[in-house]
Amino acid sequence: MKYLLVIASLFIFATQANARSITATAGVSTAPTEYGNVILGSIWEDAGWPKAVPHNIAPTPQPAPIVPVKKVTKKEVKKTPPKVIPPKIKKVVKEDTIDEDDDGDMIDDEDGDEKPVKKKVAKKSKKLTKGQQHIKDMLNKNRQRLKDKTRQQKDQAQQEKVDKLDNSSKSLREQYLNNLAKLKNRNKKTFSDWRKQRAATYKRWKEKQKIFYKNIKYYKKAQFNFEAPVVSIPKRELKKPVSTAPRDKYHVIPGALDAPVRDQGRRPTCAAFAGIRAIELLLRSSDVKQDLSEQYFYWASKPNCQNRPCTQRGSWVLKGFGSSKSSFSPNIPGENACPYKKQQVNGNETQTPLTNRCKSGSVKVSGYKRLSSLDDIMGALKSNQPVVAGFKLSPNFYKNNGLISYGASFVNGKMDSHAMGHAVLLIGYMQLPEKLHGREGRVCLLVANSWGEGWGRGGHACVTERWVRQYRIENAFVALNKADIL
Repeated sequence: MKYLLVIASLFIFATQANARSITATAGVSTAPTEYGNVILGSIWEDAGWPKAVPHNIAPTPQPAPIVPVKKVTKKEVKKTPPKVIPPKIKKVVKEDTIDEDDDGDMIDDEDGDEKPVKKKVAKKSKKLTKGQQHIKDMLNKNRQRLKDKTRQQKDQAQQEKVDKLDNSSKSLREQYLNNLAKLKNRNKKTFSDWRKQRAATYKRWKEKQKIFYKNIKYYKKAQFNFEAPVVSIPKRELKKPVSTAPRDKYHVIPGALDAPVRDQGRRPTCAAFAGIRAIELLLRSSDVKQDLSEQYFYWASKPNCQNRPCTQRGSWVLKGFGSSKSSFSPNIPGENACPYKKQQVNGNETQTPLTNRCKSGSVKVSGYKRLSSLDDIMGALKSNQPVVAGFKLSPNFYKNNGLISYGASFVNGKMDSHAMGHAVLLIGYMQLPEKLHGREGRVCLLVANSWGEGWGRGGHACVTERWVRQYRIENAFVALNKADIL
């Protein structure tokens, strides 16, 4: 027995060593995919904001304007004056002179001595022959031709520069106009494709909506009474509005709108679906895509119904998260290993016993936190922590086009005094137009439901701040911030 415990301990240690921890990180933000933009844009418009093209298909910046180049004309071209070559000065060599007067007489100096008279005799220039003069004239003409040719080449080069500038300016302008035309055509095609995709998505949602409306009665029956709160929260805290409006128009946890929407069917497993989706979104923030088992998580959230069948309906995520966190190794399996069954089994809520494959886990919860106020919820969402929330449902929750407001709560009938609870996942928030601030608050919380794509906008909606304060269930807000995966 001792050896078995040692082996089990070593196995658990090795499993924990290989596990990778993923923590929710604030500041991480990625643009939704095209499908996510359709969801977000439809809710945005339903909230009363003007229509807007999603930012990831908005026109890209146009080509930078061309820096104007000054056109140089012929008149402005500076002609370089010909270089003046100074004439070569011939050195005159002096010949010996004879000191004598014209008659060869001697001149007396002051002392009376005779002194010869100095007389300069100029050297006679040599006269060129006819052939030499001809050669000299030819050389002068050649020098002049060379000067003229050099000047002409410089003028031609300068003119070529002027022509090149003209052609370059025309070429850049033509290139700019061509790029601009291509950009407009590309944006037009992109926007046209997006409109087609949006129309096709709306059409699919419409078909799914028809099926959902037929099954609304089953979803209503799947509600249940939440467990009594462990710690009581003061009513003033429950009704307290958001203290500071967010600066950004909206915030969505990365990948939240791209995760497939599930359908819990007729079973009261909404909290299990919300809890599993929270784990999947936390993993997606690190580019880890997992399809985990709601079947197992519902079973793990009901410890009194694991070893024997029971009829107690519903569950809450705290027990599921707590069971996973206290587990020595990852305990939550994938959907393939432990698939969800939509059909109920009378007298056996958890459909126990589960198969052996349901107990081969790959993920575990390692960090979560209870929340009490709207400010706590906003802070968690801003830090990209998905929040599992519980509400009593007003009539307008079942049939909506994306915005669920307090003002429309009684439009489709009165609230059932025996209305029970339903769990959803909060994945972000959106500012409301100023005209709604007085009666609905400054924000609405983006919700991912588990009733398929036929509910709301592709399975998503936004509940206003006032609606949340009115219909929230005490102590039913839990933020997930850390998970481990093998």
